[in-house]
Amino acid sequence: MIRSLEYDVFDIVDKFVAGDTQSGFRQLELVLSRGKSPNEVMGLIAWRLRKLYAGGRRASQKFTPDRARMAIKRFADADWAVKSGAQKDRLALETAIMDVFAK
Repeated sequence: MIRSLEYDVFDIVDKFVAGDTQSGFRQLELVLSRGKSPNEVMGLIAWRLRKLYAGGRRASQKFTPDRARMAIKRFADADWAVKSGAQKDRLALETAIMDVFAK
């Protein structure tokens, strides 16, 4: 079965939001090992977070609308760091994930 990147990222975000960081990173590694760009994955994670925020959906008690807003900003900052050359794409992606979800 071939899964789309959007589906994979949806699954990754849900795992991180649920607090299952180990499974989230395993899934992320699988996606990246298939040659997907960290920039593309980062953009889709930010898109998914914006959808969660816009829908007012609480994926868990730990992931409130305020936390979603902070997460969106953190991923925007990571995107800027990559585009400005301040940080490599994979490091920016993994650091943003840790900052947002490993709390």
